[in-house]
Amino acid sequence: MKSWSIDADSKGNLHFGTSGGVSIKRGNEFVNLSLQDGLPAEKVYSVAVDKHDRVFAGTVKGLAIIENEKVVDVITKENGLSQMKFGDWVWIITKHFISAQVQPVSIFTIIIK
Repeated sequence: MKSWSIDADSKGNLHFGTSGGVSIKRGNEFVNLSLQDGLPAEKVYSVAVDKHDRVFAGTVKGLAIIENEKVVDVITKENGLSQMKFGDWVWIITKHFISAQVQPVSIFTIIIK
């Protein structure tokens, strides 16, 4: 499995954006979230954790919001996701989240608090 991004929450758990979804490392255990768990696409190119330990998982089909290791919301173009492409740069913008990427590598992510 290929990993493109990583972020940590306030408890020290690591969240990975991977070719198979989101992998969460809790101590010595891994929890994996995939399409079957509600992610909008199999490949997760960027993850970011906010101050409330919500995980924002960016895919080519939308943004998943994960709380307590469960997908609680998915934002797509149909319900509020904006995406702009300039050359190789892709900007993904919602009212809570901005991500600038050069596909498939995430450059930076900003959580708007």
